[in-house]
Amino acid sequence: MIEKLQRLGMTKSESQVYQLLVKYGSISGSQLAKKSGIDRSTTYNLLVSLNAKGFVSYIIKEGIKIYQISNPSNLRKFAEDSIQIAESVIEEINKTKQKILTESIAEVYEGPNAPKVMYNYYLESKDQEFYVYGGYGKMFQKLEPEMKGYIKKFISNKNFLYSFVSKDYPNLENLRKIPGKIKRTDFKSLPAGFTIGSDSVTFHVYEDESQVISIKHPQIAKVMRELFEIAWGKRTTKEVGA
Repeated sequence: MIEKLQRLGMTKSESQVYQLLVKYGSISGSQLAKKSGIDRSTTYNLLVSLNAKGFVSYIIKEGIKIYQISNPSNLRKFAEDSIQIAESVIEEINKTKQKILTESIAEVYEGPNAPKVMYNYYLESKDQEFYVYGGYGKMFQKLEPEMKGYIKKFISNKNFLYSFVSKDYPNLENLRKIPGKIKRTDFKSLPAGFTIGSDSVTFHVYEDESQVISIKHPQIAKVMRELFEIAWGKRTTKEVGA
């Protein structure tokens, strides 16, 4: 829960306090500090911060503030507000009519949001076939809160996925939810892999510090697609004689 709460705008410490409130229910700041082992002044500061953000509310009972989480549905509302803010910023950027990395051939992303950047690109595409090799499905853990929505959008956009997976790939059940075809290889799982789109090739490493390298170049993508199709069996090859 803590990692998910951080994605909603809480710090790690705030997430820990929020999780404790879920566990203990209505409780005073001093009681929470005792149960959690967190310094009392730190606990109060975190509760004040969570209250200011709208995640926690309190009532005064016999002169003592009793804290509890606010309506859990507020979490969804706060997420929707963040989307609206992002849309507003995007609109302002577009009004500047400035070219933002439109000429870039290679882009590098690092950190926890790197996988999201890549999947947002997929979701902007329609009626496309994507070719994937490698990885061990860690995306299903890293993007768990968003993955259902991603798959739904992928389906509605009528995209299709060809996937080579390792013999010990642990997430076949989740992968099968995505429209596509799957083939196993004799190799063991690695956290690295690549995805080929119509005009780009994306290399990705999903670990604690995710990395995504996207090369946007139609000719490079075309060559990679042809190689993938040969490996898949969609194209035939002949050995060249000596």
